[in-house]
Amino acid sequence: MSISKYQILNPLTDRKKPYYDNVRNQLVIPVKRKYKYYIEAAQYNYITTSKDYFILLGVEKFDDNCKRCEVDGYGKCRISIKGEIKEYIIDTIKDLGNITIEYQETDGLYDVFSVV
Repeated sequence: MSISKYQILNPLTDRKKPYYDNVRNQLVIPVKRKYKYYIEAAQYNYITTSKDYFILLGVEKFDDNCKRCEVDGYGKCRISIKGEIKEYIIDTIKDLGNITIEYQETDGLYDVFSVV
């Protein structure tokens, strides 16, 4: 059931979807592969005149800027995010409870996921 004419305050977080763990300050993404490395990235979108944010995940180290991520026993990739992407995610979860992470493409040694 959906309540469309009200704004929900403090929405519940669905732990089966991507979410931000406030206690550990980590972005948690359910994935099927055991990724070991990640990079936070952004790209300017000329259509919306704003930045689009991405998480690049790889099994092998694919760039000098790669950081280590951990995959817990439930197959969830845990990423310690910082800076403007962290602010974007925290602002998004205030309204929705969860963040949307969508697979975009595989580019050589890494997979590209957009943060929506």
